[in-house]
Amino acid sequence: RSGSSDLDSATRTEQDAPMGSLQSSYAREVRDGLGWGATWLPSMRVEVGDVGTFIDGVFVKATDLSLLKIPFSTEPSSHNVDLNFCSQQGVSIETKAAGETSTAFQGVLAASAGIAVSFERKAGVVMSLTGLDGDRLTDRPGLEAELRRRLTDRSGWQEEFAVLIELLSASSATILASSTASTRVE
Repeated sequence: RSGSSDLDSATRTEQDAPMGSLQSSYAREVRDGLGWGATWLPSMRVEVGDVGTFIDGVFVKATDLSLLKIPFSTEPSSHNVDLNFCSQQGVSIETKAAGETSTAFQGVLAASAGIAVSFERKAGVVMSLTGLDGDRLTDRPGLEAELRRRLTDRSGWQEEFAVLIELLSASSATILASSTASTRVE
């Protein structure tokens, strides 16, 4: 979730990611379904205290609080949970037990268990995250006051900047995202 030494070092611009691109669709589904900001690729390493902007819905790091000489500290945000998420519309999931026959499965043998994910519309997302854990800023009100001061004083803070205030990471993740409609994975 979110709340390079300057913005010019961010290499992506809004023109780099066409409207309706996979990364913008993925970011929108994550934001709308979970209320979280997203990175692209989902495996991109970011840290609490990173500073950047959201371009086409995806966080792009420009700098961090340490490089801006803004003190901060973090603490664990113990979640210790697993999460399964599926877009609210246009995604269906079918399962098959080992030994069960099903005409719905073309690529899974009768002796094998299987799962099939169908995307009826583009921009569908299915994800399974295990071992979610995280870190978060400890003094958010103090940080907000410092950022307001710097914005007012024009001392190194830009209004479009966002700070990662909490970060969740998974020990294991399976993510399927569809860029086209009528897609199926078995």
